[in-house]
Amino acid sequence: MKNWTREIIAGSALVALLGGGGLWAANAGILNSPAPTPTAVVEEAPTPTPTVVTSTPSPTPTAEPVVAPIVEAPAPPPVVEEPSGPVLCPPGTQSNGNDGVNDTSCLPDVCWTIPVPDPAHPECDYAYPPEYYY
Repeated sequence: MKNWTREIIAGSALVALLGGGGLWAANAGILNSPAPTPTAVVEEAPTPTPTVVTSTPSPTPTAEPVVAPIVEAPAPPPVVEEPSGPVLCPPGTQSNGNDGVNDTSCLPDVCWTIPVPDPAHPECDYAYPPEYYY
């Protein structure tokens, strides 16, 4: 059986040698060509632009700006805390309606003992929410 390794390496070296030589031969003509002759380049000088000198007026004195006094913002309104439990009618009134937890309207106690409407008791003509009586 023949050992092909030696032939492959020798063939590769031969291809590289011939390829490099061909490249050198191709470039030899470019490298040995005469240098181009320089040509004169003439640039036109830019046209000078006239300089216009203007006098600036002297600054006129100005009055100092008026500074407005610092006004503090008004204090925010106090926070009204809602009661933590159910809203009920205050003492002296009784519930006229509710939503199952909170009283929604109240009437004074006297309204439960008189026939209504009574011109002597106009407060019984309408039931108000519990907040009205506080």
